[in-house]
Amino acid sequence: MILRRTVAGMERSLIPVGEEKTSAAAIRLFRGIGTLGHVHRDGRVLPWKAEGFTTVEGKSCLYGPLVDAQPLFDADHPPGEAESLFLLADAGEACAAFLREGVLTAAFRLDLLYRLRGGGFLLLSDPVASRLPARKESSGRPTEKTSPNPPGVTPGPVPASPAAAVSLALGLAAHRIMSFPAESAAFPPPPLEALRPDIRQDAAAFVERALRASLAPSYAARASLARASSARASSARASPAPEPEEWPERLRDWARNGYTRELPAEELRRRKKRGRRMLRALDRKARTLNFIRRRSGFLAALGGAAAVFLVLGLPILQGILAPPVTAGKTPEEVVRLFYTSLGRLDIGAMRDCVTQNAGDHYIDAAAHLYTISRVRQAVERVEGVLDAQEWERRGRPPETAVFGAAGLSVAREPGGRDGEELFTVRFELLRPLPGSVPGSLGLPVAERVHTRFIHRAHRIFRIESLPPDPDDGDRREIP
Repeated sequence: MILRRTVAGMERSLIPVGEEKTSAAAIRLFRGIGTLGHVHRDGRVLPWKAEGFTTVEGKSCLYGPLVDAQPLFDADHPPGEAESLFLLADAGEACAAFLREGVLTAAFRLDLLYRLRGGGFLLLSDPVASRLPARKESSGRPTEKTSPNPPGVTPGPVPASPAAAVSLALGLAAHRIMSFPAESAAFPPPPLEALRPDIRQDAAAFVERALRASLAPSYAARASLARASSARASSARASPAPEPEEWPERLRDWARNGYTRELPAEELRRRKKRGRRMLRALDRKARTLNFIRRRSGFLAALGGAAAVFLVLGLPILQGILAPPVTAGKTPEEVVRLFYTSLGRLDIGAMRDCVTQNAGDHYIDAAAHLYTISRVRQAVERVEGVLDAQEWERRGRPPETAVFGAAGLSVAREPGGRDGEELFTVRFELLRPLPGSVPGSLGLPVAERVHTRFIHRAHRIFRIESLPPDPDDGDRREIP
């Protein structure tokens, strides 16, 4: 906004550049700004010199010679479509002149361009533009008091060149004019054919080529999502952005001859339906991207938690969900597996063989002995406990610490009911002698084992002690 005030008894034009500051701070902040902008009038580009600094109504302002300037588009008195296009064409000619003089940069925005009463345009310089107070973005949909023309600020990244910046600014302005009242506040804006099904194809292609070529990655991705004709879309992406000199002629042609065309009712209905599909697809994509942006921290934490779960929790879960080692085995095989696993200290296999706390005293003994043997192996460098089955295969060597069921015999019993099967199990339970004394202690054991099919496999659900066979003798020490 350019103000008109009296400074030192003379009419001057002022540009608010921030809140009120002390004179010393203002001098440091605005030192070196000698040109407030450039004026294009009667084919010439002249500098608008800065004359000083002052404060007005609580605002810090730079001022220069009086210029009767007003915003390019007046929101309080918006011009019609044709007048807007003619005005945009004149602005395009001024931008081309500023480009030739080298005073327009890639940071150009349309709100930095003012029109002068009596003809001509004023372009604010980059040092001044960078200090302008932040402007609020447009709310999007127009109302009775808003202009169908673009808001001043061009969103998105800075284009690669000053010419691309001009083409982008003019393209956004033309898009907003042509799509009114169905304009979109999204950036990049949707394809014009989605908002105006009756638009001329040459007009839509020219405007969209300016937007797509100026900001190719984001706009091309959106256009390709919604565009029905892939050949035309790929051709537009391959074309460079229109030169600033091309815009005035195009804009004046659309102002004189219109940018829409007559279509049969059925064709218009079909194009409107396709446009609605395009807009829905773009809306879904925009909402997804906004969701990701708003919750990026939460999603990052969730991703980290998922990574930790994959590293630590997945193996545990796989172990829980894995079928038991007893799956597919007969009841007698399950019973034999339980007692032979005792000497191997295979606690996992023993747990798979039982349910309802059956055989817990054997499992606890195996777990305790597993811990003791591993500690002694690590500290005392002594050999671990030998499995009773292996001890028998080796010919029962003397002075050996043995653990497990030796001489195992399993016999089926009659009388099971409700799917239950009974087995009589006899063996000699061997344990290492206490302390470091070599050898083992043997105890004859007789038990009745109850099995049933539970949780995808046959399992032992009860173990009953039986009187030992008199021929087996009593507890004995095995040297």
